[in-house]
Amino acid sequence: MNPPSAEVRGETAGGFSGFRPAGETSLWREPLFWLALTLAATRFLRLGEWSLWEDEVFTLADAREWLEPGSARGPRNPLGYMLFAGLIHGLGPVPGEFGMRFVPALLGVLGIVATGFGFAPLFGARRAAAAAAIVAASSWHLYWSQNARFYTLAQDFALIGGVLAMRAVLAPRGERFLGTALTALAALLLAAMAQPASALLIPAWFGAALLLPRRRLVPVPRPLPISRALWLGAGLVGLALAAWVVPMWLDFARTKRDPTVLHLLATSGWYFTPALLSAALFGVWCAWRGRSAPDLLAGLACTLTAGLALLNACFLRAAAQYLFVLLPFVAVLATAPLGDRRTSGRWRWGWLAALLLPALCDQALYFAVRHGDRPPWREGFAAVHERSQPGDLVFTNNANVGEYYLAPRSDSLRHPVHVHNLDRYSYLAEQHWARQGRRTWFVLNLERLGEWPREAEADLRRMLASEARLVAAFPVDVGVRDLDVLVYLRE
Repeated sequence: MNPPSAEVRGETAGGFSGFRPAGETSLWREPLFWLALTLAATRFLRLGEWSLWEDEVFTLADAREWLEPGSARGPRNPLGYMLFAGLIHGLGPVPGEFGMRFVPALLGVLGIVATGFGFAPLFGARRAAAAAAIVAASSWHLYWSQNARFYTLAQDFALIGGVLAMRAVLAPRGERFLGTALTALAALLLAAMAQPASALLIPAWFGAALLLPRRRLVPVPRPLPISRALWLGAGLVGLALAAWVVPMWLDFARTKRDPTVLHLLATSGWYFTPALLSAALFGVWCAWRGRSAPDLLAGLACTLTAGLALLNACFLRAAAQYLFVLLPFVAVLATAPLGDRRTSGRWRWGWLAALLLPALCDQALYFAVRHGDRPPWREGFAAVHERSQPGDLVFTNNANVGEYYLAPRSDSLRHPVHVHNLDRYSYLAEQHWARQGRRTWFVLNLERLGEWPREAEADLRRMLASEARLVAAFPVDVGVRDLDVLVYLRE
């Protein structure tokens, strides 16, 4: 009996298993892709109803500074701030919540679409559509799509760079791998310029390309020359990147010095969700058993990026959003069982249901009782604005947001002057409010008081109970977190 042909085995001449998957590669015939597109539209749902939080106010403040002639522009996030500076230039100095979040939401939609079209040539249309649906159903992706920050911008470039890196590594001989590899590097560099933590992707993808166990996959007549191209590209871009990355990292280290390994692990497990991470690990095992080079390459890149993030967390403050760029790749790894023809259709649909249904329920709660996972600061400061009198003092543990809502044209959003700060960095200001005999408002999220020393927190709570009265409360029922905003008045 003649051995099966390369097409039957899923091989390509001089390439790896799975680079050109057999079967349909048209996304438009996949119902899951239409589901993904439908869910993508939720990025614009209630976009302007959620209150801003402090990092969004920082985005506005820094983008305004970017537009000032001769302003000092630091090395961090240049691409992101250029984007928002252009947005402010078009909408005016005080864009509303919807205007600030529209571009990140649009980038979130484009990222969902790019997940499908980017992965279809590598993993097949069914898995690509399923991965796009998983990303679209993620309330974590929804949250950052509805934030005036740079995470969806970084994720889109990271997705493009990762897909191009995979195509370069897995390309059969004769394809133009060098240009593809260098283009991948450029996209990954742009991701780092949108969010500094994305710079970890560059060594991770190169390491994954070099560690890919070629001999355990489909044998090739000779090693692919892409390794040499990757080294060359890494050297050239590395020299250009060093001048930007080193001061960026030093600046990042100066402001975020406390190690947070446990916090990074806990938040990553929470936002990626245990179900998705477990499915991705099972997908890597399926890939190893099926000798699927694209899955193993993506798994190696995700593992190396997470390892580098953990190493950085030993010295710097880090959280799950710094690994947000990996979400599409974790999603496609979780779909690996869908590509196994030995599994039944019922088992595949059950696997998808286990991944999608909890995520869809979580997304529904995001729009309902969870208020977009944000404290309702806008409502709290609106209550103060309606009832305050000239000469009143306002204290809050979110002063940057208070400055925006009470004085939106203020040029001191990073250093508020219209409200007084009571956050963990300035809790000693409680000695200041204790000496005031004037009418005083307190707009507080009590969960944040847990960051204070116990004695200072007890003093503030004792004053609120004995000297102030609760005039407004804006509850948010999320179960595990207290996002309520309470407004007290001491007369």
